[in-house]
Amino acid sequence: MPYIRQDQRDQWTKIIDALLLKVRNNSGKLKYFVTTMALKIATPQCYSNYERASGFLCCLSSEFERRVPGIKERGNNYQTYPSIPFDMDTESLAINTNLVHGISKDHQGGHSNYITSVLFEKLIHRGYFEPSEIYSILTDTIENFYHNQIAPYEDIKIQENGDVYFQALLPWHDREEIEDETV
Repeated sequence: MPYIRQDQRDQWTKIIDALLLKVRNNSGKLKYFVTTMALKIATPQCYSNYERASGFLCCLSSEFERRVPGIKERGNNYQTYPSIPFDMDTESLAINTNLVHGISKDHQGGHSNYITSVLFEKLIHRGYFEPSEIYSILTDTIENFYHNQIAPYEDIKIQENGDVYFQALLPWHDREEIEDETV
């Protein structure tokens, strides 16, 4: 987004344009690309990296909502999209891999946001996707990323350390009496 200086943007243009040709009119490939960007940020797997990856996805969504007035109110009018497109060809995978590995760990959030946002803008501008389709793919990716990456990690940590929410989420009549320590 605007965090990438103008003089640094040209280096990404060829890669974005090559990726554009591979994901146009293919929601599965676009979702795969966005997921791959988030997974790169979440590596190695630990809570702080998952938090950074979630932040990347949520910021993408928030920035998209801010720039496309009313998109959130229009809702998700499109189908949910597959997590991994089964027709992803070798060349598309290579472009995606090279792009993701070309981003240094120090710049993952900003560069990932910039690259993905420019790709979204070009896909919409060239008529390959409607804004509401992009938004649907993005919100679906956020949900799938949580359920497929973060939730299993959280489940392991719950088994190791115990749950925080269990008592609070039970119906009021099933809760144990807990003495209020703040009194």
